[in-house]
Amino acid sequence: MYYPSAFKVVPYGRVRLERLLPFPGEVLVEPGQRVEPMDVVGRAHIPSRIRILHVAQRLSIAEEDLQKYLLKGPGERVEEGEVIAVVGRWPFRRLYRAPAEGRIVNEAHGRLLLEVSPSTYELRAYLKGVVTQVVSSRGVAIETSGAIMEGAWAIGGDAFGVLKILGQAPEGRLVPEVIDMGYHGAIVVVESWATKEGLGKAEETGVRGVILGSLPSSLVGFLSSLSFPVMIMEGFGEISISRPLFSLFQQHAGREACMTSGLPYGVRLLRPQVIIPFLRGEEALREESPGLKEGTLVRLVREPYLGKVGYVASLPLQRRKVEWGVEVEGVEVDLEEGERVFVPLANLELLEGSSP
Repeated sequence: MYYPSAFKVVPYGRVRLERLLPFPGEVLVEPGQRVEPMDVVGRAHIPSRIRILHVAQRLSIAEEDLQKYLLKGPGERVEEGEVIAVVGRWPFRRLYRAPAEGRIVNEAHGRLLLEVSPSTYELRAYLKGVVTQVVSSRGVAIETSGAIMEGAWAIGGDAFGVLKILGQAPEGRLVPEVIDMGYHGAIVVVESWATKEGLGKAEETGVRGVILGSLPSSLVGFLSSLSFPVMIMEGFGEISISRPLFSLFQQHAGREACMTSGLPYGVRLLRPQVIIPFLRGEEALREESPGLKEGTLVRLVREPYLGKVGYVASLPLQRRKVEWGVEVEGVEVDLEEGERVFVPLANLELLEGSSP
């Protein structure tokens, strides 16, 4: 677990993502090579190992009752994704799927011991960009332009998928009733927090990751049994994502995004991050771009200046700490009403026209 002292939000900037193999292996790309999110950039052989499956805890049943609900027991082989325990009946049934191919070797205290078969691990880029560094036999660094949002804590590795905002959630919470197959394969952003049952339903639905405002600390042990990563943006408890940060997520809904868990790298720790790469042609709001210069006509697209129009007052770009406590990149704008304000780049929209 890692708690950063301050969180960084960059609506636009250079993004560097380091992707590492879990064991030494083979790197398949070269510096300067362009990659797509699902490109395989490295491979490694994973030896046989033992995994503890907290089945009773996940299914919310008593440890001594586990045998009643098992479809597979000690000595039997299972395939990855195969259902090995079921509680209840449709539409209220709860499933537990094997996280990997292997053989169940024991059952005790509500847990199964799974001997995972040897396998080949494929490391995917998870980011559209350019390879800027290769660490022999271990991994790569990939760079691109995009938005970066650092979180408070994460568990479960990395993920890639389309960013979707959880809709119709009571008080912004992830509960079973609001998650359905429309979120399959997505990274789901939840405004507030999640219940244990809601996270279980998200797993059955096949989400690739969940981003929360917060999480009750009592659920940390449960998260380790999930097949997808979970990130909290604010901290433990029942806290909603800050309004400006949630607005930034809403702005990028429907885009491809990458979640990183903030694992150790060398002698330093990487903070958990959400990275949203920008497409080519979306770089108009850059200092070196001809689209943004002094006198450019712009419209402001976020409160408290939503809908107001003004002109870029000065360049180059500036970095300032704004009212919600994060440092962002932006420019000063002269509003038509005569007021000069600092506006983050993410809150600007270029309009036709130039000097007043």
